[in-house]
Amino acid sequence: MPPNNKRKERENVRVITTPSAYGSHSSMIVNIEEEAKGHNVPKDKIICQDEKGFYVTYKNRIDNGLSDPCRYACPLCRFTNLNIIFSDLKILD
Repeated sequence: MPPNNKRKERENVRVITTPSAYGSHSSMIVNIEEEAKGHNVPKDKIICQDEKGFYVTYKNRIDNGLSDPCRYACPLCRFTNLNIIFSDLKILD
């Protein structure tokens, strides 16, 4: 394999900084009081952060051992769900 291909493979590797690649965990929960103060977060949802950024998910998806569709959703879907809660999007800065 040429040297350029090896370098390219390393650049495309996704680094996981969370307990799993697709599940949502309690260690990923964002402090709602600090980040979402004054915003309308539904009672059944919670805000989490992974290596891709912030996303909104259901509380029953936390530490349940299953993958979370809200986490591995396309970037536009993740942004749209956050936009519903954060009209000024200060959390994304």
